Amino acid sequence: MSDSFDDKISSLYEEIVSVVKAKLPDIKRIESLYDRYIFVTKKLKSAFVCLEYFACLGYDTSDVMEPDSETNIYYVRSKEKKIATINEFQKALFMNDGIPSFDWTMGDDGPEILSAYVKNKNKTGPNEETYNKPMVCIIVAMEKEADTILKSSSITKRRTSGYAKIYEANYQGHDYLLVVSGIGKAFASSSITSALLLYPNIKKIINVGVAGSLDKNEADLFDVIIASSVVEHDMDTSAIGDPKGLVSGINIVDLPTSKSLNEILGQSAKLAGFSPKSGIISSGDTFYADKENKERIKNTFRSVCSDMEGAPIGQIAYVYKKEFAEMRVISDADNAAEEYPQNAKKAADIAASIILKYLSGN
Repeated sequence: MSDSFDDKISSLYEEIVSVVKAKLPDIKRIESLYDRYIFVTKKLKSAFVCLEYFACLGYDTSDVMEPDSETNIYYVRSKEKKIATINEFQKALFMNDGIPSFDWTMGDDGPEILSAYVKNKNKTGPNEETYNKPMVCIIVAMEKEADTILKSSSITKRRTSGYAKIYEANYQGHDYLLVVSGIGKAFASSSITSALLLYPNIKKIINVGVAGSLDKNEADLFDVIIASSVVEHDMDTSAIGDPKGLVSGINIVDLPTSKSLNEILGQSAKLAGFSPKSGIISSGDTFYADKENKERIKNTFRSVCSDMEGAPIGQIAYVYKKEFAEMRVISDADNAAEEYPQNAKKAADIAASIILKYLSGN
């Protein structure tokens, strides 16, 4: 480890400690300090945060030790002393709902012992029952898709993770998580991954929102579409012999959705007064308004509508082995450029009404 790197870490550490000790309410300042080396969330710093910070100091972070019973300190040592698992450390941070500060001793070869102090201020964190309770995560791209759901619910906690806004909420006695990811495949992927790292008890992921029709005969304005599968229509390694849409690594074109979740969403749609349809939903990072591209996507992937987030969320759910479903309401069909701004809010409200029916009985 070079002297210049040691100096940078020491300087960063002093700044962080000064902010934490002063108990400044300026979360943005704290985040700006962490952002140089680690991934940050508001208030709750997950195991991912702490372990990334430890890793930048040259530590093996595959395991952490149990806390000292009196001081509640978690120690991270060299890789020769592995004791407890990352999940136990992550759980402690989740349960304590605290901001960890850091300390270490310097040896000849750099830091030898690093500790994270997790302080529980007012015992406001979730209890173990809450932590272990299976959780459903609703993920949307835009605020307009979240508004009706959140206004109908009791919000118990807000936080940010990267660009994502994360809400812990309750609707009619049912706890759930809502994530506003931002538009596009990258924001969708990073947001759901952040949620899964912060909330390892997520069991079900439901992506909802608006979508554009690829064929008005199959998906007309304000139709409710529940995905039979999802595809990434802009994934293309066909030049080397792969089928278009293949997600390399897992080698799948049609990413699966949960049949049981689809059935429950269908029932919820009917209870809300709608007649849901089933079909393939495709995703890509382009808003298509022209007939030629819509026909190309439909003919290649058999998709009935397209969005910009669903399939990458389905991909993350697949690799994390979580139940996944997607439901979209059609906001534009024949003339996307004009219809979308006119119809997006109404379509989002229809989707929200169905999700609220789902949450009331999940």
